[in-house]
This record gives sequence, structure tokens and C-alpha cells, in this order.
Amino acid sequence: MTSRFILIALLLLLAVGLYRDFSIGSERDRLQSQYQRLKSVAGELDIADPSKIYIQALKSDDPLHWSWRVYTPPKCSIHFKGSTVVIPISMREANDFIVHLALQKDVEGRVQTYFGLSTLSNSGFTAISSRGLRGAKDYSDWLFEHKNDINVAQLEIGKVFVLEPTETIDLLTLTLPDSLKHEPIAQKSPFETPDRLPLIFQLTLEPPPPSQKK
Repeated sequence: MTSRFILIALLLLLAVGLYRDFSIGSERDRLQSQYQRLKSVAGELDIADPSKIYIQALKSDDPLHWSWRVYTPPKCSIHFKGSTVVIPISMREANDFIVHLALQKDVEGRVQTYFGLSTLSNSGFTAISSRGLRGAKDYSDWLFEHKNDINVAQLEIGKVFVLEPTETIDLLTLTLPDSLKHEPIAQKSPFETPDRLPLIFQLTLEPPPPSQKK
């Protein structure tokens, strides 16, 4: 009987591991497909000075999904800093990658940020993704009901911006319109504290703090 219980436990652990691997693999496949599609649409970046950072905002048909094409020079470290998250990126070689940010609902209908990065280099395809804090269900429904009313300030679509590795640039700023910012439910945002209203979310590309630079 004990051996049977041990066998069942091992099978359950194996099933969990296979499901996790399948989920990770599915996310990787989705990002790779999305990367190839966006890169083909964007075309090749003209890198006149390979020691600088190049950024290009890409067109999206989803009002709550944004993408950027980014080139970084060798041995470059940068941070994608959001209202509730910091994603550090450090590349030993020059790299050309796609960055995604989206406001999505999870299986419970609660809004959260999604950050994804995908790149194809000599080492093969690499993808990372991260999900942020979740909002309350009523706030999530309210925000998605008004998703087309959100004020969006971002880089001009298609234009290539060139930066020194030490420079900072705002990639995206989301704010509530005057007609919504005073509604009590706006203060339930998981992304910003009430004193920062009407700001919903902000994403910045910046160098790491001096203490983290190598």
C-alpha cells in the first residue's frame, strides 16, 4: 500500500512538472511567433553608430498592448522601469530585441501588467516574461470598460530614437481623462498610489543606478 501511495505521488509530481514545462514552452512559442511577425513588419534597423541605443515604437491594434524594437550595444545594461516593476537587462553582445507591455485580465478577471522581451541572436531564441500586481475585480472591469478613454503618451510610432547608454527616455505614460480621475474607484489602482492620480502606469528605459553599474 505504501509503495502504491509513493507511485501515485511521483506520478502527480511528474504531471505538475510536465504541465509547467508545457506552459513555459507555450509562452515561449507565442513570444517567438510574435517576435518574428513584429520584426518582419518593422524591417531592419539602420544602426549607424553601434555604440548607441536605438528604440522604435511599433504599431498595435490593441489599445492596451504596446511594443518597441530596441537595439543595445555590447556590454550594455539597462532597466525597464515601470510603476510597480523594474526589469534589468544586461547584454554582453550587441542585441536587437522586441519589448512588449500590456494590461491584461487574468483568469479571475483581474487586471495586471504583462512585460515580455524576446530576441534572436547567435545563441538562439531567448524570451522572458513577467506579470505584475493584480487589481481588484471591480477596478479591472471599470478600467477595461473605459480602455478607449485612457490618455496614451508614447514615442512616435515608427520613428527611430537614438540614445547614449547613459540616457533615460519615457516609453509610455497612461493617464485617466478628467472625466474619470475623480471617480472613487480610480483610487483602487494596483499600479500607482492615489496621490499620483491621474497617472495609471508609466514605463521608462533608463541606465541602472550607479551602485549597480559594472
